[in-house]
Amino acid sequence: MEAINYQDVIDLGFKRENMNDHIFEQQNGYGWFIVTMKLYKGILAEWSCETRTVQIVRYKKNDIQQRLQVTNLQNLKNHIEFFTKKRKC
Repeated sequence: MEAINYQDVIDLGFKRENMNDHIFEQQNGYGWFIVTMKLYKGILAEWSCETRTVQIVRYKKNDIQQRLQVTNLQNLKNHIEFFTKKRKC
């Protein structure tokens, strides 16, 4: 897995949400935040600020059903296109 830069996912349309986790901030020196993109109903792409990697996560209500690791930036772009573009067969 290749690291994917923060700016790359933001440029693709990911949204950042700052979390108020004072313990995390004391331990790591920066505030906790999550960066996600909704791909489809119940499916999110999640970028990790700690590993700089992305996972595609399928949820049912609040439970994680499956995770798929994205291998690199091009792979991420392919997943985004697959889940968000309407194509004629």
